Amino acid sequence: MCIKPLDAINESVTYLRQWVNMSFSSFKEVIEEGDTIILYINFTQIYALEVKPKITSKSGQKVDNVFQTKYGCLRLMDMVGVRYGSRINMSKGWGHVLYPTPELWTVTLPHRTQILYTPDISMVVIQLEVGPGSVVCEAGTGSGSLSHALMRAIGPTGKLYTCDFHKERVKIATEEFECHGLGPRVNVSERDVCVEGFGVKGVADAVFLDLPKPWEALPHAVSAMKPSGGRVCSFSPCIEQVSRACETMTALGLLEITTLECLIREFQVKTISLPVLSNNGKAVDSQETNVQEDELDVPKKKIKIDDELAEEACTVDDSKVEEQSKEKIVNQVTTARNCDQQESEPVNNVQATFMTGGYSSVRMASTSRENVGVTQRKVSAPPPATAHCPTVPLPQLSRTSFHIGYYVPPAVEPGDPYGGLEDVWNQHFELLFRNLPNMWTFGPAETTPSGWQVFKDMAKVRFSCQRCSHGWTSMYGMVVFYYHWDIASNQGNVRFLLTGQKCNHCNPDGFETPMWYPEEAQKVMTNLYHEVANRVYQLQTPPLIRDRRHGRPRHQHNSSMCQACRQGLCKTSQVLQTVSSSS
Repeated sequence: MCIKPLDAINESVTYLRQWVNMSFSSFKEVIEEGDTIILYINFTQIYALEVKPKITSKSGQKVDNVFQTKYGCLRLMDMVGVRYGSRINMSKGWGHVLYPTPELWTVTLPHRTQILYTPDISMVVIQLEVGPGSVVCEAGTGSGSLSHALMRAIGPTGKLYTCDFHKERVKIATEEFECHGLGPRVNVSERDVCVEGFGVKGVADAVFLDLPKPWEALPHAVSAMKPSGGRVCSFSPCIEQVSRACETMTALGLLEITTLECLIREFQVKTISLPVLSNNGKAVDSQETNVQEDELDVPKKKIKIDDELAEEACTVDDSKVEEQSKEKIVNQVTTARNCDQQESEPVNNVQATFMTGGYSSVRMASTSRENVGVTQRKVSAPPPATAHCPTVPLPQLSRTSFHIGYYVPPAVEPGDPYGGLEDVWNQHFELLFRNLPNMWTFGPAETTPSGWQVFKDMAKVRFSCQRCSHGWTSMYGMVVFYYHWDIASNQGNVRFLLTGQKCNHCNPDGFETPMWYPEEAQKVMTNLYHEVANRVYQLQTPPLIRDRRHGRPRHQHNSSMCQACRQGLCKTSQVLQTVSSSS
């Protein structure tokens, strides 16, 4: 048993106390000039502010540092001497001043790129197995969200080497680290790690990669690690990137390769009142507690028979079979079932099914499943308006995950009509539209088709300026679908256009190409499928999906920078109209 000297024990206790309370650099109880504080008003209004006498206004002038809120103004220099955690009063309300932590900084930092949030950060830090004294290499720096969490994990004795290819982001990140008292612990460099590496070799305990092509940086990551080994983490949005990165890891001899997904699901507890049904179908007061459970018989929901539909299917003229060659009629099943097992006489049920090939089959059956009779008649397309659109199971796409989750769309080439997701668009179109009676084609719209119908939908998209590398997201990503069913050729055609936006930093001449999220592409494609099924084939369809990927817009939509707005297309609801030849 090893017994430490008393001085060593006291020193360890002091270090642990500082470590527990440490956020950016060291713990303090009272606000001082130059500190970064967190102003907490409510759950949606949290701000990171610097305590200094003057700030630079948008016009470039030095003005007093006064922060305006809807509850009144806050003079930052008045915070000097106030204890962290204190309640502060403003003219129309109050708030709290909190000590900055990496978690609070993540939700308040100025976004220069897409960032990692606390669920993914916690998974990354755990999987990298970093602790006090660890040396970590990171690429790229971005907005510094993960960097702050890593520097807290490695402590004052650790070192972080973080790299980014963008000069302006490197400059701002360096200033933030210095302002937060983290300068001695971090080395920020401007470099392309895929070509130049991390600038260090044989020193890292862990390497983190958040790059469009992580497989190109993996050899440099291996060379940066200690000879004794370490951990490598690659955070990628697309499964194609994951697959290629895993193949490169295997080729480099890395072991224990694992792909993880981090999902956060919030449960809500609600109290609802439901009626209790007796065996005669009448509702019983839900507050009666003496009803025996074995005495209850909840009948299944009865579905009414559409007699007119069945009669129509049996009386169509036989002479129309020639006009119906090779056309598919969508399945429509209308069933009725008697679930009371105490009934003595079986009730006949009707099951009407529209089969493919231009024929219909009407089957009569009883509850005892005896076939009473089968009659076949030829029917003509399109199917009746009471038929339902076929439900298509689509692949589940995660909104947040580790390695394939908190999705950052891949970089796209200028003018890419698919927004970097050509496979996603084509695969979902094939999965959905193959259930319609006719063959449909899909592709980008080179010109505006004349006389076609148009369907517009909105989604959350991301942009990255090719000129200054400024990145931003927009809840007004517009897709315009043009579709047309040619009766003569018995074929449908769909063409689409993804509208862009301009960068408000450098204001270039052209519009930037949008980068789409997979689940948003799936959503708008499903809406298009239902719209075509309803308008062309008169099928009953569910309501359009109007939800968009979660976002918290920091600014109002700038219509002067939006391609859809300048062309008169940008609206908040889906619109179906006929395009005139002059448009």
